[in-house]
Amino acid sequence: MQSQKPVPTQGTLPEKPNLLFIITDQDRGLMHFPPGWEMQNLTAMPRLRRHGITFTRAYCSTCMCSPSRATLFTGTFPPEHGVILTLTQAMTYSDQEPTLATDFQNMSRMLTAGGYAVSYIGKWHLSKDTYGGFDNMVPKEMMEYGFAGWLPPDAGEDVAPEHFGGGRANRDLAYINQAINFLYNVQQGNNTEPFALFLSLVNPHDVLAFPKTWQDDYGPEFLEGDIQLPETVHEDLSLKPTVQQLLVPYLAGGLGPLPTDEMKRQYLNFYANLIKHTDAQINTVLDVLYQVYDTKTGRSLADTTLVVRTADHGEMGMTHHGMRQKIFNAYEETMSVPLVISNPVLFSEPAVSDQFFSLVDMMPTIDGFLKLGNPLGYTFRGCDLSPVIRHPRMSEPVQDAILFTFDDFRAGNGNAINPLPAANRIRCIREERWKYAYYFYIAPPEQDPPQSYPREYEMYDLEHDPLETNNLANPANPLYNDKLIAAERERLHQKLLTLEAQKLGAMAMAEDVGAAIDQRQPASSAQ
Repeated sequence: MQSQKPVPTQGTLPEKPNLLFIITDQDRGLMHFPPGWEMQNLTAMPRLRRHGITFTRAYCSTCMCSPSRATLFTGTFPPEHGVILTLTQAMTYSDQEPTLATDFQNMSRMLTAGGYAVSYIGKWHLSKDTYGGFDNMVPKEMMEYGFAGWLPPDAGEDVAPEHFGGGRANRDLAYINQAINFLYNVQQGNNTEPFALFLSLVNPHDVLAFPKTWQDDYGPEFLEGDIQLPETVHEDLSLKPTVQQLLVPYLAGGLGPLPTDEMKRQYLNFYANLIKHTDAQINTVLDVLYQVYDTKTGRSLADTTLVVRTADHGEMGMTHHGMRQKIFNAYEETMSVPLVISNPVLFSEPAVSDQFFSLVDMMPTIDGFLKLGNPLGYTFRGCDLSPVIRHPRMSEPVQDAILFTFDDFRAGNGNAINPLPAANRIRCIREERWKYAYYFYIAPPEQDPPQSYPREYEMYDLEHDPLETNNLANPANPLYNDKLIAAERERLHQKLLTLEAQKLGAMAMAEDVGAAIDQRQPASSAQ
């Protein structure tokens, strides 16, 4: 296609700029990577940061994939939107997993009501096809949520190589090419309305292929690099919640053991190389964004498009006694996600904010930034951080704490009623200095007789213990009965309960989660 040179960056951001959301999977950013690694190995992320605001304290609101994505796209938490479990297919309990209801509030409908043409490319993992799986989904099913332009197949739902982002399946490359074609179509004049494009990539999620199934899809060079083991790789978990102590051997059984430090390093470098590879793919989309132009103004699409770069959740990456994935914990590695909001007109130079930003905040923030006025009257459980985007030096905190929840008790194992016998759901509050969490158990309806496990607790002083190794909420900790620690623990507990009431609405009480989900789902799919 013949292209013209776009007009250089100029003017102001349109009142309704185009939107490009770029979402990666299982991406915690560069925690524990060597200094300078990003500048030496990545292109797209530094490019976005140069003309964007980086939120250094961005977090997912829940885990795993399906629950977190539902929160991102609805502005509510799992007990309210109903997607408490990661969706599976062809497993014993797969047909009982609640999917995202088509009539529930979502970002596509909000943006459509605000005058946007909304399209989706890539991994979805929030609903199933008519056969109860992912492999036969059709575009019409995505249109039921208000998303146009989606092309099958879905990807990244499990450990199956045919669903990988890279390797032989190479689903991400297809998604990248679809995004590039989308942008060229905009240049051809097919943009009577501002567009909102969601580009959802699988990687670095393929890290779960190591050590069992990676060799048929990736070469040995993907295991090489300079990423070293984290400080907590051999941490003693005896004062941590029981479910964490069970987690490492459980993952070894499912994903393959990593018995040596060398294998652990290979895992980490595989993860880093997946991040590097995905970043290079994203950069090809950014190249086109800068090359093509808006037919209405002659300006570069980069000038008229707000790019939101983030992920659905983090990755433990061998921390805390060699944990992997993002289940049954509320550590920084699991909760952290990259978040850069970028536009060369809005940000002539890089900006950085240490404001708390949780994925549940995305919908109200986008609504506030675009001044849509919540056109459909949705109930947002997050905060509007758009004032920070417009005024990055804003020092007054929008929120002084965030809520993290975990209800995915099967953790992607649709063959198990309850894979780990311990308190395995979580409510967590994260403040600037303190983190506090309680773990609880709700017996699944299939469990006969129903089991029960005692609540367990965590508390960390992040100012003096940033690696979260000293659990101040375990009675065996020498500091447990310290008056100041005890008072702080009680304050955090009460504040957490208040935050739950504010963020989870009528379903705030942990004990009511199961019943609440039962009420939202048909009898055949109740959890």
